[in-house]
Amino acid sequence: IGQGNSQAHNYGVLQEVNGKTSKSGQLSLKGWYGSNYHQIQPLMITFPEQAQEGDEIFDRNLRLVAEYAHFFSKGVLSTGVGYVWDYQLFNESDVIETQRGFANAQYEWNLGQNSILMAGGTGSYIVPNVWSYEADLSEWRSDVFVSFRPKLFEGWTINLNARKTFVPFTNTPIAP
Repeated sequence: IGQGNSQAHNYGVLQEVNGKTSKSGQLSLKGWYGSNYHQIQPLMITFPEQAQEGDEIFDRNLRLVAEYAHFFSKGVLSTGVGYVWDYQLFNESDVIETQRGFANAQYEWNLGQNSILMAGGTGSYIVPNVWSYEADLSEWRSDVFVSFRPKLFEGWTINLNARKTFVPFTNTPIAP
């Protein structure tokens, strides 16, 4: 006797293209799509001869990212933009869907053999489509950061970080 309510079907496609745009520039384009279906087995029952139905989840995900890096003599500028779509259907009735667009930029300075300083930020715009949320809901999120990594002596480094996140309806503290 096989396990009932235990089917699973998964597939996906991943594509990545990288190339030099100049002597000191590099561009990356990445795309990923995945589709997953699986049944969730019901709780164990006392009478195994009684059929019980389980739940089903169907997920689809799409991620698209473009990144650019420019290499300078004392550092690297990295930027990126992207789009993420997540979709989940539970038991053919409850939908949870999210679309996100994002952008980021950071610069990494080489301060000599023993130290690196990084600074940058990110921003994202999120649009959920969830049966339990009110309609036309969206949110902006962003953050900035700075990081300092000196090499103290052979075999020892320390990493000092500070990050400030900006989200609606609250004031978040600076995180070390």
